[in-house]
Amino acid sequence: MNNTSADHGITLRGFGDSSLIVAIALIAAVVAEQAIRWGESGSFGMMGGLLVSLLIVAAWFYTFFKPLKRLIGTPHFAVTSLLFLAGATALGTFVKQHASAVYYQDTFGVFWGRMIEFSGLQDVFHSWWYITLFLLLAGSLIVVSLTRKFTRANLSFHLAHLSPIVILFGVWLDFFYGMRGIMHMEVGEKNNVVHAFHRNTNYLSGELELDFSLRLDQFDSEKFDPDYKVQIWKTRENKDPEIVAAVPVNLNRPQRVHSTDVSFRVVDYFPNYGWDYEAAVPLEEMEPKDPILIARVKSNQVEETIQLRSNYARYNSIVDPYDQSNIEFAWTMNDRHRALIGGGEKITPHFLRLIDSTGQETAIEATVGTRYKLPGTTSEIHLSRFYDNLVYNDEKGEYFDGDKSGQNPAIEVVLRGHEEPVKFYLFSNFSGHQSPEIARARMLTGFDFIYNYYSGQGMLIVGEDRSIYHIRNGSVEKDELRIGYPYLFEGRLDAYFLVTHLFPDAAQVNSIPTNLSDDPVNPLAIVEVSSPGKETLEEYLMPPRGNKDALLKIEGHPYFLALESTREQETKFWKSHVSFLDKQDNVLNDGIIQVNQPVKFRGYRFYQTDFDPRRSNYSGIGVSREPGLGIIYIGFGMMVIGVLMMFYFREQSVNIGTRKMPGS
Repeated sequence: MNNTSADHGITLRGFGDSSLIVAIALIAAVVAEQAIRWGESGSFGMMGGLLVSLLIVAAWFYTFFKPLKRLIGTPHFAVTSLLFLAGATALGTFVKQHASAVYYQDTFGVFWGRMIEFSGLQDVFHSWWYITLFLLLAGSLIVVSLTRKFTRANLSFHLAHLSPIVILFGVWLDFFYGMRGIMHMEVGEKNNVVHAFHRNTNYLSGELELDFSLRLDQFDSEKFDPDYKVQIWKTRENKDPEIVAAVPVNLNRPQRVHSTDVSFRVVDYFPNYGWDYEAAVPLEEMEPKDPILIARVKSNQVEETIQLRSNYARYNSIVDPYDQSNIEFAWTMNDRHRALIGGGEKITPHFLRLIDSTGQETAIEATVGTRYKLPGTTSEIHLSRFYDNLVYNDEKGEYFDGDKSGQNPAIEVVLRGHEEPVKFYLFSNFSGHQSPEIARARMLTGFDFIYNYYSGQGMLIVGEDRSIYHIRNGSVEKDELRIGYPYLFEGRLDAYFLVTHLFPDAAQVNSIPTNLSDDPVNPLAIVEVSSPGKETLEEYLMPPRGNKDALLKIEGHPYFLALESTREQETKFWKSHVSFLDKQDNVLNDGIIQVNQPVKFRGYRFYQTDFDPRRSNYSGIGVSREPGLGIIYIGFGMMVIGVLMMFYFREQSVNIGTRKMPGS
């Protein structure tokens, strides 16, 4: 028992002495590195800094030479160095590397932020003290290995102890002489420029030109089908909400909300929902209080459902996606409409709509040079200039007419009758645009201003008599409005405007979800929420997609429900078909780069690292050169062989030593 206690004391003293030597070595390395920096900054010159640094290293070596000589070949020192190295690596992972001084002081406080900079924790893997740890560990393992002769019997021992040095040497070789970067490629493009990262960071440090080019011939990607689930979230004070559970969408299966008496069940589910509409009363009995038109518009291979409300100035029209003119819905025609279609001969293309605080609308022809006194005010507006395509020049800080394409028709308006004139611009295609000048004009007059421009192509839909007026190339043609009929945009066979419903009063309309297809692209769940003593509620639940109103809050509890899929954000594969070209564009080699399937060429490794779902032809291809990778593999091979030999061959030798001779 006394011998055990003595051995335990020796062991602890060995670890204690080793820790003291290593810790002071780290402090000396930090101060020595700072001496070099102080010298470089001009405090006492570069040579002075180097001299001070050498004196610090020499002082540490002189002070600890004898205990270092006694301990460096012991397991205590090797294990201590390894533990310090592991802790330092963890620090380099925990503390953000290569950030600004302001970041560290804001995150950790002024004192600790400065200490991080002083100690080199902002760049751990390049710091002198980290390199010192590596050298101490390597020296210890070498001395331990040298304590035994290099014989066949000791081969496993040497392999196991020297392999970490080989691995670390390969890591450092990669770290200092390797390269990692990215190439931004488009399909059909060739490129030989690599945007290189700085060391082990994701900060770009410059560009590297390869002596060959890479061409992206094809890029493919595919995502997993979404797996929508009902998620239960819990709100937390002053913190982000946390997810509590996610349950599959199983119809009519009750699910209790954690730690509450509330339960819910999905009573219906639509993988790709749309809306159907039905009137609460017969159409002939419905008064035109709030007329609404529901239509499907297809353009650029995209089809969407829209609603036009004739009583709301900003919601009664849309821009024709091809001719930059309006498709407008009105229940009854006003003076502006009659002027627009009057006689079917002349078209007045410009209208300025003035809306007062009560919602009363007045329309005037937007003819350049017109002056108009706003009713009930002392203000006057002057329509000073028309622009076919208004463009803003950043350098000159002024507007000008770009061309005659009609892409952005606008009118310049000057408001007079106040201390200073207010000049503002109204855009036909962006009627919701509100500049500070428009806001000031609205505040001074109490009027809202909307500019409509008709290019000679467009539609006016009048609900009262179920009519549609086609405005084409300077003429007007009246037609009966037919529900479900696709009115083609001029010159387009694959784009149309199709009215699905027309109701005199939106308040008398019920919207009913319907399933458009079984593809899980736009799901809707009808959820029934119940709790004892309260009325059972039936609510719609759909993916929030940035809309908090799509979340279902559990009244009286810090919980809410969401319909979400995480799998649709995961990609099955990214695949880049590439060719390697010489300077004459001859194909030297080709290959397919996928995630976890890189392609190697002339010492470089090309791997799939990035893609952009908004750009189907873009691929981000990572490039690396790893001169130490083979050495690292050799080191791991040495370690595996050494460990196997230590256990397997030792067991075999024991068995041979205990085997009985025949006849014994």
